[in-house]
Amino acid sequence: MPPFLFRAILTASLVICYAEAFAESHMIGLGNQTCATWTANPAATSGLGQLYQQWALGFLSGVSYADPDHDPLSSMDAAVVTNWFNDYCRGNGTVRLADAAGAFVRAHRAAKN
Repeated sequence: MPPFLFRAILTASLVICYAEAFAESHMIGLGNQTCATWTANPAATSGLGQLYQQWALGFLSGVSYADPDHDPLSSMDAAVVTNWFNDYCRGNGTVRLADAAGAFVRAHRAAKN
């Protein structure tokens, strides 16, 4: 298994099953930024905001790839995801983007029958 795929599966498992442990995990990169940073840099008008948006979409795509039976992006597009993050981050400024992504996954886990 390629190292990236292994890390994506491990990350998805932590987000879905162990949110508390994940919230305390070591994070490097854009996912370690807070929701306040997301809110201050809207994707529609900020190059930095577009980077945050792409990080979130990539993270969620990794979760979908790792667990297609519970795809949190089912029937979604980038605008819907971005709007959800906008709403969530307005009320949760101190939350890390990685933890906001975990909240998205928990709120949108589709279950296949």
